[in-house]
Amino acid sequence: MNSLEQSNKKSLKPLILVAVITIVTLLPFINKAVHIDSPIYLRVAEHIHQQPLDFYGFEYNYFGYSQSVAEINKNPPLISYYYALWAAIFGWSEWGLHLSAFLLIALSTVGVYKLAESLKADPKLAFALTFFTPYYLVASTNLMAEPGVVATWVWSIYLWVNGISKSRNKDLIGAGILIGCAGLTKYIGLALIPLLLVYSIAKAKKVRLHLLFLFIPLAMWGAFELWTSHLYGQGLIFEACYYSVTTKMGTAQHSGSLRFLKSTFVGLSYVGGGLLPISLFILVCLRERLLLWGLAPIFLLSLGLCYYPPTRTILFSSRIVSFDSTLFFALYCSAGSTIFLFLLSRFWKNYDSEVLLLTLWIFGIFTFGSYVNWTQNARSFLLMAPPTALLVARYKSLSVSKPIDFKSLFALILGAFISLSVAWGDYEWADSIRRSAKSITKRYTRANRTIWLQGHWDFQWYMTKNGAKALDRTSPVVRGNDIIVVPHNNTITFALQASNLKWMGELKSPNSSFIIVNDSTEEVGYYSSMGGNLPYKIKNDSYDVYSMYRLK
Repeated sequence: MNSLEQSNKKSLKPLILVAVITIVTLLPFINKAVHIDSPIYLRVAEHIHQQPLDFYGFEYNYFGYSQSVAEINKNPPLISYYYALWAAIFGWSEWGLHLSAFLLIALSTVGVYKLAESLKADPKLAFALTFFTPYYLVASTNLMAEPGVVATWVWSIYLWVNGISKSRNKDLIGAGILIGCAGLTKYIGLALIPLLLVYSIAKAKKVRLHLLFLFIPLAMWGAFELWTSHLYGQGLIFEACYYSVTTKMGTAQHSGSLRFLKSTFVGLSYVGGGLLPISLFILVCLRERLLLWGLAPIFLLSLGLCYYPPTRTILFSSRIVSFDSTLFFALYCSAGSTIFLFLLSRFWKNYDSEVLLLTLWIFGIFTFGSYVNWTQNARSFLLMAPPTALLVARYKSLSVSKPIDFKSLFALILGAFISLSVAWGDYEWADSIRRSAKSITKRYTRANRTIWLQGHWDFQWYMTKNGAKALDRTSPVVRGNDIIVVPHNNTITFALQASNLKWMGELKSPNSSFIIVNDSTEEVGYYSSMGGNLPYKIKNDSYDVYSMYRLK
C-alpha cells in the first residue's frame, strides 16, 4: 500500500466513525411512529409509485375537507421521491423508512465534520455540538423534509467552500447541483444563493466567473416552477412564498411593533431550547465578558414580558400562565441570546470571510424562522445548529486551552442527555398516538359502523390505516350508529353540534416521558407556536385525551 492510499484510508476512518456513531445513536428510535407531517410526505411517496411525474395529483383531507395536495403541501417533493425509491426496494415499514432518514442524517454529520476541517474548526467538537442538539435528534427521527435538506445544505456549502479555496470546478458543479436539490427538498434551500454569493465576493474581494455556477440551481428551480405551473396551474415556489406572506399577515393580531417583539422573543425561545447544549457549552467552557454582563438583563426582561399585561397577552394564549412556563420561557430566551452575544463578540474580534459565512448563515435562518415563515416552529431553526456549532468549535480550536477538557466533556455529556431526553419525549408522544389509534379502532369497530376522526398528523395516519375515515366538515355523511373521535392534543379540529351528539366516553393515553413537546394547555408547541411558545418542557404526568361521540 503506497503512502497516498494509506493517507486516504486514514482520512476515511474518522468519517466512518462519525457515520457509525450517528446511526447507532439513532437506532433506538428506528420503530418510531409516523409522526406529525410525515404522513403527507409518505402519501406523496405512495402516489409517486402510481404516477411518478404527477406527484401532487391527488386529493387529501388535511384541513377538514378534501382538496388537492398541490394546495395543501407547501414543500417541494424531492424528499418524497427519495422515500418512494427507498420503499420500492425495502418496503413501507416504519423501521425501513427511518433507516433511510438515518442515512441522510449520517451524511449530514459527515458533511459537518468535513466542513469543520475546511473552516479550521475542531471537527469532533463541531460534530458533537451539531448532532447532540434537541432539534437535530428530533428531526433525525421524523420522516419529513429535514433529513434531506440538512444533508444537501451542509454538503453544498462544503463543496462550494472547497471549490472556491482550491479553484476546483468539479466541486463547484457538485455544489450547484446540491443547492438545487436543497431547494427542491425544502424551499429554504433557495437562501443558499445569496449566502454563498456574499461569501464568495468577500473571499475573493471581487466578482469572479465561478459565480456562474450558481446558475445551475437557478435553472433547476426555474424548470421546476415551469413544470408545476403546467401540472397544477401555478408555480409551487411562488405559491409557497405567497402563502407564507399572506398567512403571516392574515393571522397577525397585533401592531407591527408588538408583532416584531413577539416574533423576536418567540424566536429566541425556540433557538434557546433547540440549541441549549451549544449555549451550555459556551457558558461553561468559553469565557466572554459580554455574556456575563448581557444574560442577566435578558433573563429579567424575558421574565418581565411574561407578567406585563400588554406583552403577556401576545406571548401566551392562556389567561393564567403557570410560573414554570414563564421560567422556561425566560431560560430559553436567555440561552438563545447566549448564542447571539457570543456570535457578535466573535464577529468583531476575529472577522474573516469564514466567520462572515457562519454569521450570515445563523442570522439568515433566524430571520426566516422568526419573521418570514408562516408559523414559528422548531423545524424552522434546525439549520442553525451546524453553523453555531462550527463557530464555537472554530473558536475553541484556535484558543490556547485544550480542545476537550473536563469542563468541555461535562458540558457535552449534559447536552447530549438533554437532547436525547427531548427526542425520547417526542418518540413516546408519537408512540402513544399510534397505540391510541389502534385501541380506539379495535374498541369501536363494528360491521355496520364507520369511525370518523377529527385532527390530523399521525393520528389520522394510523386511524385510517385501521379503517377509520377523516371527517369532512363541508359534507359530513355521519349515520346514527357511527362514531366521531376528537383528539384534544392535535391540530385542525372543529366544533360539533352538541345537541345532536351523545358522549360515549374518552380515552386517556399517558406519556411515559418526563418531557412534553406539544400541549397547548402547558404553552408547549414544538411543531407550531400556535400551540405555545415553548419548544419543550419538563412535566411528569402528561397524557393525551380522545373523546368519542355518537349521533343521537
